Amino acid sequence: MRILLLALLGSLFSGPALAEVVLSGSASYPAKMTLPVDAVFEVQLQDVSLADAPAKVIARSTQISPGKSPLAFSLRFDNKPLNPKHSYALHARVSVDGKLVLITDTRYTVKADGSDAAQNLELVKVSEADVKATPLQDSYWRLVQLNGEQVISAKLPNEPHLLLSSAGRRASGSTGCNRILAGYALVGSGIHFTGLGSSRMACPDGAAIEQAFLDALLKTKRWKLEANQLSLLDAQRKLLMVFRAGTPPKP
Repeated sequence: MRILLLALLGSLFSGPALAEVVLSGSASYPAKMTLPVDAVFEVQLQDVSLADAPAKVIARSTQISPGKSPLAFSLRFDNKPLNPKHSYALHARVSVDGKLVLITDTRYTVKADGSDAAQNLELVKVSEADVKATPLQDSYWRLVQLNGEQVISAKLPNEPHLLLSSAGRRASGSTGCNRILAGYALVGSGIHFTGLGSSRMACPDGAAIEQAFLDALLKTKRWKLEANQLSLLDAQRKLLMVFRAGTPPKP
C-alpha cells in the first residue's frame, strides 16, 4: 500500500512529460568568405508575433569556431508552451570579437508544433551601413517582404520601394510596376497614408504584388524601425510589409 501511495504521489507532482522537439538545419554564407577561429555562430527560435515589440527567444544554439559553410545547427526545445496562434521564426547571426558580420535578413517561419522539415538558412554580410540606424524619412526603402511572403525584385519590371520625404510629408515609390504618390502623417510610432495614387501602366507579371502593395499601404497604421529594416503594421499590429534600406538602382 505504501509503495502504491508513493507512486501515486510521484505521478501527481511530476506532471506530464515534456514534449521535446529537435529542430535541425544549416546556414550558408558567401562562398568566398572565411570565418576566423574566434567566430561565434548563433541560431535562435523566436516568438515574432508582436511586430512592434522585441522578439522573445524560445531556444538558442551557440557554436564557437563553426567552420566552413554550410553551418549545421540543432535546436532543442519544449513545444508545450508554444501557442498555435503565435508566429515563430528562426534568426541566425555570426559575430567576431562582438561585432556582427553575418545575419539572416529573411524570415524563416517555424510551426508551433515543431513539425517543420530541416531549415536551410542564408546568411548575408553586414556592412557598416547596416549597423547604423537608417533614418525613417528621406531614405530609400526597398520592399523585401509583403504579407509574409518574400518579394523577389528581379521578377518585376522595377524594384518595389518607398521613399518618405520629410519635405511636405510626401511619399513616393514604386509597386514594382507603377509609380506611387501619397501624403503621410506621423505621430510617434503611428503613420497613415492619404491621397494614395499611382500611374496606370499595364504589368501582367506584377499586378498581384502591386495590388497587395497598395492595399497594405492603405491598412498601415504603425511603423517600426530596427537599424536598416522598416516594418509597416496595421491597427492590430499585424505585420504587413518589411523594407530594407538601400540605394536606388542605376537607370
